[in-house]
Amino acid sequence: VETPENNPSFEEKLNFVDGKHFTMGSWQVVSLNLPRIAYEANGNDALLFEEARRLMDLSVEIFKIKLKWMELIRKRNRIPFATQRPIDPKTGLKGQPAIDFDELVSTIGLVGGNEMAQWHTGYQLHEHAEAVKILVKLILEMQKYKKELEARTGVKLSLARTPAESTAQRFAVADLLTDLYHDK
Repeated sequence: VETPENNPSFEEKLNFVDGKHFTMGSWQVVSLNLPRIAYEANGNDALLFEEARRLMDLSVEIFKIKLKWMELIRKRNRIPFATQRPIDPKTGLKGQPAIDFDELVSTIGLVGGNEMAQWHTGYQLHEHAEAVKILVKLILEMQKYKKELEARTGVKLSLARTPAESTAQRFAVADLLTDLYHDK
């Protein structure tokens, strides 16, 4: 996150001086179903962390495909809106491209932290410190593994709590259907 303290051109970006701007966004977001991870782990912390790492590995494979595809599109100038360089009305010079592709990341989204903790510990986050503890442990494990993945693959990653009410609903329905058909 850029702040005035860590970025000397913060004010220039804030005021679009010489076409400068903040870079926000991701190449791609892959959201992980944390309650499903807990369900699969069945109360076992080691399995919980192992499953999260496995899904993070799969996410990176998806990101690699997207990055390869986007590189081809960029080379062929097939995204003119994102690569446009608007003219600065004060100077008449072309500004920076609308999107700084070098600063984009690939985001692993986290959905259902409270429900994950509830399945894994029997408590929601507001009900017991153990629920908070397991969610924090999982996030710290994932953050540590994210750094390993970045070093190994060269893919810039971020972990983010995904504000995804519709995704959470889809995950819940998929889990329900999976369990119904799995038991038969």
